[in-house]
Amino acid sequence: MENMTKQQYITKLSYYLRDMDENEYEDAMNYIQEYFEDAGVENEKSVMAELGSPQKLAATLRAEATIKNVNIKREAAENDLKEEKQKNSTLKTLLIIILGIFALPIALPLAVGMVGLLIGLAASLVALLIALVAGIVALFVVGIPNMVRSVALLGTSFADGLVALGLSFMMVGVAILLTLAIVALIRRFIPWLIHQLSEIFNRNNKRTHMQKEGHIYEEE
Repeated sequence: MENMTKQQYITKLSYYLRDMDENEYEDAMNYIQEYFEDAGVENEKSVMAELGSPQKLAATLRAEATIKNVNIKREAAENDLKEEKQKNSTLKTLLIIILGIFALPIALPLAVGMVGLLIGLAASLVALLIALVAGIVALFVVGIPNMVRSVALLGTSFADGLVALGLSFMMVGVAILLTLAIVALIRRFIPWLIHQLSEIFNRNNKRTHMQKEGHIYEEE
């Protein structure tokens, strides 16, 4: 390696890295090129001595690329797991509330009625959202094609085309506002509802606990 030039060193390194992933190969080769350039022409020999033989350096670069890929996949899996937990947190909270209601020492019909109320409220909210989404889709389906026709109409009747274009923009604007309203409703109402149900459950549980303690004191 003492009589090897920089170009010969890089050529051999490229050969040993030839079956790497294309992106990893380019990153490794660019890194080595920049390393030589930063050291300067006068230090090429010392750089090659520091890096070791091309075969040894290739093995090191492969190992680093493998570790990097493992870390990327691990982080991606952790992020997916975190997102999945966030999605399921709302459902878990509702299930805990429902199970807590059944665990309370109250009449079973009352518990069933409260669960039915929750299901009915959820079903009504879903039906409302479906109706709003259908209205939004209809406004977009009608409004956007009307924009195109209104622009074409401007060439024949400017006034009629302008009115039609304004109505089209109005329909699309209403659709956008309804979309934002739905997003705001989902982001604000559902957490509020869960919080309120949790408060009701906690108050009932606390009241039951206090009643039990009162009976124990009376028996004593």
